[in-house]
Amino acid sequence: MKKLTYAFCSLVFSFCFLNSNAVSAAKYEEYQIKAVFIYKLTKFIRWQSADEGIKICIFDEASDGDDDIEGALGKIIQKSKKNIVLERGTLLKDLDSCNLVFMSDISTALMKNILSQISGKPVVTVSDMNGFTRRGGMFGFTRADDGRINLELNYKNAKKNGVDIRSTLLEMIKIVRRNGMFYALN
Repeated sequence: MKKLTYAFCSLVFSFCFLNSNAVSAAKYEEYQIKAVFIYKLTKFIRWQSADEGIKICIFDEASDGDDDIEGALGKIIQKSKKNIVLERGTLLKDLDSCNLVFMSDISTALMKNILSQISGKPVVTVSDMNGFTRRGGMFGFTRADDGRINLELNYKNAKKNGVDIRSTLLEMIKIVRRNGMFYALN
């Protein structure tokens, strides 16, 4: 088996960040939990243009913008005091204006185009597509055996693109190495 060079880790969040058990007990929908994860991520990144606000761009071909991550994230942003703009359907040529790009239910070709377009730029990438972090993405949603939603980080991809992740987030990551891969323990 080819030895992978990317480091993968699931984030084990402290209770103040997000307690998946508490969230699942409250019967939230999966898209609502993912929206909270995405919003909370904005607090753990050092944004170069934070004074101008944070722009989150959504690429989701199956979404209707209401009962999905975009709708839930929009509601969270409205209640927050942060200067965050949510945009859907950004043109590939305009991706440089995004601070965070979320991808879901898009073709592999479009995902590759997006990642290629922002390669080397400090744009955070997040997705719930299988294998996203192995294909060049930074943060990928995964599901634990017990059904909880986790978030994995490919730190090498983040560093390669110049994304500055706050040490408080990195301190919450518990890493175990097996067969050349990094995994998190819950």
